[in-house]
Amino acid sequence: MSLTSPANPPDAPRQLRLHGAAAWWRSAGEPQALERKHAAMLAWLWLEGPTPRSRLAGLLWPEVGEDRARGNLRQRLLKLRQDAGDLVVDAAGVLSLAPGVAVQPPDPPGTPLLQALEFDDCEAFTRWLEGRRDSERERCKREWLAE
Repeated sequence: MSLTSPANPPDAPRQLRLHGAAAWWRSAGEPQALERKHAAMLAWLWLEGPTPRSRLAGLLWPEVGEDRARGNLRQRLLKLRQDAGDLVVDAAGVLSLAPGVAVQPPDPPGTPLLQALEFDDCEAFTRWLEGRRDSERERCKREWLAE
């Protein structure tokens, strides 16, 4: 089915799964896998909120210079927009999740954020992700013990 078919119009609500196998879909569509860097961008923007392009580029492409990192980010954002539509908004160089994008809760509960994705080439992002996973694990443990 085409992304722009009547059953799946371009303005249909968009969903993200960032725990477990990262994916996106529109309300009437099938989940589509997210590429690794797309999943990283979306997870960061969901949890950290609006972020300058330069900050996100530096996190995801630390091994290259600033200009190259910003170019890589620009290419990834274009590819994401071509594949999934407008999941990300750019307001004067600050990126955020688009209004109407819903992130699904972990299913089952306790499923790790960006499970099975590795970011060995992004040391600062990896530290952030491990910290988020640890925090979620602790929260789940506290909730389980409180029951």
